[in-house]
Amino acid sequence: MPTPLVIGVDAGGTTTRCLVSTLDGEVLDRRSAGGANQNSSGRNMADTLRAVLSTIEGPATGGTAVAGVVAAAGSAAPAARARAQAAAEEAWRLAGLAGPVTVVTDLEAAF
Repeated sequence: MPTPLVIGVDAGGTTTRCLVSTLDGEVLDRRSAGGANQNSSGRNMADTLRAVLSTIEGPATGGTAVAGVVAAAGSAAPAARARAQAAAEEAWRLAGLAGPVTVVTDLEAAF
């Protein structure tokens, strides 16, 4: 049976950080990429997320993503949140990950 994994992404303006862990909190992998803030980074958020998600090791070594969260800078307004959610879902799918992915603001993740 595959190990259930959770994936957390901090999609900031200058750096995007990704962490993969088991349900009991054991960190299996950490990765980073350029900024993904859809308002200020000058990059396509889905491309940046896909770049970082496609390099993570947990799912590649027998684990299965059961859930993910993307803390996205610049996603507080409803329209911005919808764009960030669409980008996260696209990147999640293109990286071949299972389970749902949810976008929250970076402020929500900080607390």
